Order: sequence, then structure tokens, then C-alpha cells
Amino acid sequence: MFTGGLLFGSLSDRIGRRKSLLYSLLLNGIFGLLSALSPNVYALIAFRTCAGIGIGGTVPALFTLCSEHVPANRRGYYVTIVAAYWMVGAVFTAGLAWFMLGRPDAMYSWRAFAAIVSLPSFVCWMLTYKYVPESAQFFARRRLLTDAEMVVDTIKTTNGDAADHVTESSSLLSQHNTDASEVNGYTVVFGPSDPGIQTERSSLSAYGILFDPVLRGTTISLLMSWFCLSFGSYGLATWITMLFKRIGLENPFANAFIYAAANLPGNIMTALLMDRLGGRRILAISMLLSAGCATGFAYANSSASGAAAIVLLASGFNAFSTAGWNAIDLMSAESFPTDVRTTGMGTLSAAGRAGSVAAQFVNGYLIGPPVHVTLLLAITASMMLLGTISSVLVRDYSNKALPESVEEMRRTHEKINNV
Repeated sequence: MFTGGLLFGSLSDRIGRRKSLLYSLLLNGIFGLLSALSPNVYALIAFRTCAGIGIGGTVPALFTLCSEHVPANRRGYYVTIVAAYWMVGAVFTAGLAWFMLGRPDAMYSWRAFAAIVSLPSFVCWMLTYKYVPESAQFFARRRLLTDAEMVVDTIKTTNGDAADHVTESSSLLSQHNTDASEVNGYTVVFGPSDPGIQTERSSLSAYGILFDPVLRGTTISLLMSWFCLSFGSYGLATWITMLFKRIGLENPFANAFIYAAANLPGNIMTALLMDRLGGRRILAISMLLSAGCATGFAYANSSASGAAAIVLLASGFNAFSTAGWNAIDLMSAESFPTDVRTTGMGTLSAAGRAGSVAAQFVNGYLIGPPVHVTLLLAITASMMLLGTISSVLVRDYSNKALPESVEEMRRTHEKINNV
């Protein structure tokens, strides 16, 4: 997944968000299905690794595509809806595993389970291929104006009057020199091409642009937030069944289902509040509350509190972590210009994978023997607090037009500084 985020994030900025998403889904589906046919454990590891590359590749293209298709004042809501389907998948997988593998008289093998859970990737591939167009912003940024207009026309035809809003798909937006094209009620704004800027861009790698002075602080702060959120949320999720087992909840499949279901309140909360409060506030508040739940979990565990209190605090941690994930997905898509948006998303996603891997080593050691549950939860809470601090340092682009280029961001910041 680390490799997939980096590989497909960069690829998506070159070949398009839609193509990258289709390739990622197909890669995940094919190798997920092959996993069910593995002749030995080595083949299984190889197939799951390739499937993981596909999973990692979906994240940059998916959230970028969503953020570029929807109006700025509803971007938070729609990104949250897309992110909420992570919960749908988690609950579906946990419930299916409970049904197929969690009973003493289970009639199904792990191979059948692996085959079934690979099928949604193929379904999503078909739905994306048939119904999801390429981003008009991606086309417009490359001066493919006819293609951009066709995308806008398709969206307008599909959605009718509900889609009456202005969509800015601009190539180096200019305040004083733009051409507006009216397409079935949409206004698509195309700015002039600047050869000098294109020459500058060709001399810089996409990853170099992420650390341009105007983006450096945002990139570093988001990298830290992704790492900390992944360390805390995935680190605890991986070991939650063992922690629940210590308080008498023996069924690992039921434990996983309960924990996955706790995503629901987090998704509802962010769907209602994201566009009102903005991604930065939601992320900071969510990570702070997650840290509080982890601290309460540690206290309840050390004081031999009832199982109900521990399950409630663990579920609260997951709910607030889910809200944090929704917010950070939105912030990451908003914070980078169109030229490197998926490269930035892929880089941040890779940092998150690094955080989740680090958590497995740390928490795996602390889970014992000997067991250090309180220390494990204290470290989790500390990482969430660190992520809270780094999140407030990110510039908030909620309800604003997505930037097209790093040059546009420089001009905007210069105007702000000169006021």
C-alpha cells in the first residue's frame, strides 16, 4: 500500500485520475482473486502484496477525483460520503468473516472468503468505467478544452437542474485574462497558458514541487498528521481483538464487527459538520478526542473497570478516528494544486502506511508477553496529540476553489501578505 500510494499518486497526475483509479481497482481485484488460488504461503504473500499496491493506489485518485468533480461549498460533504464507504467495506468484511469463518461448524474455507471479498473491486471497476468521467480540471489544466467541456456537459446532462453551479476548471487562472465557456448552464473558466511557467515546471520533479516554499509547511504538517493518525488508528485496530479478549470478549469476529460499526457515528458527524467547520477544525478536534478516548481506555484497563466502559471508549476512539480520516482526506485533496494533487495525496498516503507499519512493531512488542497495555494506549494517545498539533498548522482551503498550480498559490499568498 505504501508503494501503491507513491506509484499511482504520481501516475495519476500524468495519465489522469480516472485511468489511475481503474488500474488500481483492477490490480487489487485480480490479485485478490488469485490469493484464493494460492498454492502455498509464498504465493499468497506475493499476491496479497500486489493487491496491496492496488489498494494503496486507489486513495490518491479517488479523493482527488471526488474533490475536483463537486462544488467547493459541498466538497466536504461529498468527500465524507465517499470516505464513509470504507466503513461499509469494513462492516461487510467483518460480518462476512463472522458468518463464514467464525462458527465452530464453519462450512467455508478462507479461500472462499478471499474470493468473495475480491469481487467488490471488479464491481467498482465496472461502475467507475461506466459512470465516472475524468476530471474536467485535469483536462483543462492540459489545455484539452474540448475534453473538459465534454465532461462538464456529461455531468450536467446526468444531474439536470440539481447541478446548476459554477465549475472552475482553469489552466493557470488569471484574474484579468480568462475565457469563459458556457456549457449547458455551467461556466468553465480557462486561463491562458504561460510557456515560462511550463518551462519552470519541467525542470522540477512533482515531488520537488511538494516542498516548494509555498507548499513546504503544508506538506510537512500533513505528513506528520497522516503518520500520527495512521499510527494511532491502525495500530489500535490491529490489536483491538486481543485487547477485547483480555476483558472476556472471546469472539474475534464479533469484536472486529463491533469496532468496525463504531465508524458510523464518526461518518454521520463529519457529513453534517465538515462544510460548516472545515477540515482543519474537524481533524484537530477529532484527533484530540481520540487521544482522550485512548487515555480513558488506558485508565479503565488499569483500574479493572467493566467491559462495557472499555468497549465504549474503544468504540469512541474509532468513531473520532474515522472523523479524523474523513477530514484529513478532504484537507489533503484541497491543499495541493491540480498539477501535483494526486502526487501529494499519494505521498501523504505513503506516510500513513509508514505510520501503521511502525505501530505494528511498537504495539506488537507492547502487547507482550509481558503485556504493557497501558503503555500501548499512552503512546497511542501521545501520537494523536502530536497529530492534533501538526494539523492546526495546515492552511485551510475549505469552501474555496481548488488551486490549479503552485504559481497561482504563490500569487495568492503574495496578495495576502501585501494586504
